Amino acid sequence: MFLPIAYYNDEFLSTQDISIHPTDLGVQRGYSIFDFFKLKNLSNPNIEDYIDRFFNSCRAVRITVKKTRTEIKKIAVDLLLKNDTRDGYLKIIASAGNSANGFNHEHSPSLLFMAMPTKDWDRAYYTKGTRLLTSDYQRDIPHVKTTNYMHAAMQADLLKEAKAIDLLYHDHGLIREASRCNIFLIKDEALFTPSTHILHGITRKRVLSTDIGIAHHEQDIPLGMIESADEAFITSTTKGVMPIVQIDDMIIGSGEVGAITNKYIEQINRF
Repeated sequence: MFLPIAYYNDEFLSTQDISIHPTDLGVQRGYSIFDFFKLKNLSNPNIEDYIDRFFNSCRAVRITVKKTRTEIKKIAVDLLLKNDTRDGYLKIIASAGNSANGFNHEHSPSLLFMAMPTKDWDRAYYTKGTRLLTSDYQRDIPHVKTTNYMHAAMQADLLKEAKAIDLLYHDHGLIREASRCNIFLIKDEALFTPSTHILHGITRKRVLSTDIGIAHHEQDIPLGMIESADEAFITSTTKGVMPIVQIDDMIIGSGEVGAITNKYIEQINRF
């Protein structure tokens, strides 16, 4: 649930009072990007990585946000304070803005910040693991964090019925990413993760920079490698490192959370 105060185009407003124009290209054409990060006691040690990704996404889709990095961070902090909290998730959405004909880019972007309370996942997800469902799908411009999650959102009921946490996308026989997470497989005490046609997540980056004494491989991963993997986990801002013990009907390794995954959980899931 979003907190009651949001920021839209230079104003802090009640979410009920925000009006997005019907010609906004985010509405008309899905022409918008976003980013999502956590502040704890109004700070985040990895905030610069999130701000980098936000501006990189804007540049990639030719949305020019007229705010500096410092201003973006200040808006995030001020938004939490206006919602009487110092902890929360911040979602920033930048759209291409209003368009007279609903198509042409007029280079007057809109900027929306919304805040959500932090959430603790059920501890069982980390001690017993959870499940993914595979889906043959490749996101458009995958290196950009666009707001187009229609493919995953359409299958939310299926995920709930299957007691699965997310979809695992694959394309041309290669594993890509989950709809809201990156994927890692562990085989023969080495770590493997896809390197192309994915969003390079911030938690993914933290895992790859964490040395627990095993080799890291960023490479194309065939879908069939799932069957021989010893362990698997997903990573995201909200989930941290979350173990996966089943993909479709395939049990990963022993079907229990593995020792290497637990080491990453201990290192990454502190913030």
